[in-house]
Amino acid sequence: MKKGISLILAMAISISSLPQSVFASEKGSPIVLDSTYCNECLNGNSLDLECYKKCLEGISNVDKDAKSIDPKDSVFYEAKIALVKSLMQPFSWIVYYSIGRIAQKVSQLLVRKQVGKIEASTDPLEAIKELDEGLSLIKGQENAKKQMRSVVLGIVDQRNHCDDLEKGNKGATIIYMIGPTGSGKSYSAEILTKILTGSKSKPFIIEASDIDKQSKKTSPVDQLFGMRLQREDGREIYKQSPLVKQLSSTPELVIIINEYDKMHTPDFDEKLRTMADQGYINVDGEKIDCSKATIIITSNESSLSVNSGNNNSCSSDDGTGSRTSVKHDKAFTGRLKVIEFEPLTVKDYEEIAAPIFEAVLKRYNEEYGVKINLGDTLKTIARKVSIQNKGARPIFNFVDNLKQTILNNIVLNSLNKKDCENKMYNVSYDEDLDEFILDEVEFKEEVSQEP
Repeated sequence: MKKGISLILAMAISISSLPQSVFASEKGSPIVLDSTYCNECLNGNSLDLECYKKCLEGISNVDKDAKSIDPKDSVFYEAKIALVKSLMQPFSWIVYYSIGRIAQKVSQLLVRKQVGKIEASTDPLEAIKELDEGLSLIKGQENAKKQMRSVVLGIVDQRNHCDDLEKGNKGATIIYMIGPTGSGKSYSAEILTKILTGSKSKPFIIEASDIDKQSKKTSPVDQLFGMRLQREDGREIYKQSPLVKQLSSTPELVIIINEYDKMHTPDFDEKLRTMADQGYINVDGEKIDCSKATIIITSNESSLSVNSGNNNSCSSDDGTGSRTSVKHDKAFTGRLKVIEFEPLTVKDYEEIAAPIFEAVLKRYNEEYGVKINLGDTLKTIARKVSIQNKGARPIFNFVDNLKQTILNNIVLNSLNKKDCENKMYNVSYDEDLDEFILDEVEFKEEVSQEP
């Protein structure tokens, strides 16, 4: 860095000391010829034309009416310009290359400062405290939370003894989260990112929709880790993929791969295993350091899928709900820190739905003054969601339906907001009609009890 800056400064000084004739390229530009002007020819940074004409007599023909001197009138001009161009050409490439490299380093430093830089706590107990706070919104999953605590403790402890790790050539850390859809895997991955790299860090997220598995030209591995052909200024050039570019500038990067079972290939397993074993990947002959990277993978696989290794007889359903099955090599699964999420219970769904529904009812109460009682509706919804076996996501569909029911049956039937005030409704869910029912009841004003 210091050598590059010194080189640029030295070149700038050298260029500034060149005569003005070096930069004369168009007709009408002032030109200074060392052997032809006298001390009185110069007037500041320009020429005294009358004096210069007298000095130039006998050397070149000058138009008496000219307001400036044509550089091509000088017999020395072409030779001087040719010499200067031949000398400057290699320097221009050096300047261009040096500035480009400096800009690249500055860009990498800015990226490292904003994304993926480790600013997390180095105190294992403090990290666990922050983890528990982040996972408090996830209902149930006590076994998965326990496994995450263990993983975080191990990673933080390793970082505190990085010298020992370097001797052991430690590679990337791969955390493999498996479980039913909607059980909290993606949310937990984001929490782990903040715990391991700081609250301001941003992971590099890869979704199944980002990969074209039907492509016959490029595999998922090439799409993510290979060079990409891009068109710039009318030319086709190869550049590093966004993932490789980010990884090369941020070795501590957290990579989240969601729904890995939908993009899995044996080559993909092998690439991840290489990152875990060697701590680097080769991209177009360049070694990209990933020894400090953390890869968090979410998958809807069953525990049998991950633990069976090369066994083809593993079932896609281990009795815990709709799950997928992927054939992995044991060399890959042996490098994983597996965290298993279990299917949510009816009670879990009810606990997840309660704050969401209460927030909606509070908003309508504040906006329109209407009061709505849920009663046992949450239990009915929790049971319906459990039967669907799609995780907690269907809860939001029920929330949207309730909001639309309130708008259609209360808000639209009122001339203004005051018509909604001092009205109370009980909510029930009709499973046969698959809709919410609102029954207006006598309004009872709540009386605060003073001690």
